[in-house]
Amino acid sequence: MKFKLVIVNIFCMLILFISQAFGETVLPYYNSNLKSGSEERYQDSVINGYYKYVSPRWAYSFDVPKGFNYVVSIPTNGAGITIAWAKKGSVLRTSGHHHLGVSSGREMYSNEIRQLGRKVTYSNYQADGYIISWLEPGDGIFTADMVFYKRVAFNEKYFNQFTLEYPLREKAYFDPIIKTMERSFIPGWKSGKSIRG
Repeated sequence: MKFKLVIVNIFCMLILFISQAFGETVLPYYNSNLKSGSEERYQDSVINGYYKYVSPRWAYSFDVPKGFNYVVSIPTNGAGITIAWAKKGSVLRTSGHHHLGVSSGREMYSNEIRQLGRKVTYSNYQADGYIISWLEPGDGIFTADMVFYKRVAFNEKYFNQFTLEYPLREKAYFDPIIKTMERSFIPGWKSGKSIRG
């Protein structure tokens, strides 16, 4: 896990350096090359400073700060996306999946809590989803202490999720962002759109 954090942090610093060196954002938050069929992944949001991410495959959506403007990866199966906010050293991962191999959402939640152990700083289980937040300590030299905030929504067929990763020193900045993302999060099966999972 620490190796991944080091790689992500180095990657984000490199993107930040490139964007500052050339005086512009490396990749705009809206890019017409990132369309899937006729649906756009990025849509305008009613919230100033945000765009709406819409999963073309799983139909879930939520508002994302425009600072998340560098696409790190999009799986070829369209299951999700990983986006970086280089200036804040933050990464957002989001995906949808079939609800297979696990008997219940409670079991998914319990397994994650057990795996994370004492790193968990907050958790909340509900009938249709859960939230887990945890802290990954940095090494004090190359990596900072990182906060992870994971939101999972599920029903009997699917689950949709996002995980936000940011430096602990940015917690006060990200707290209201998390609230906005939470309030705007609509699972695919509640969106009224077709799920192509």
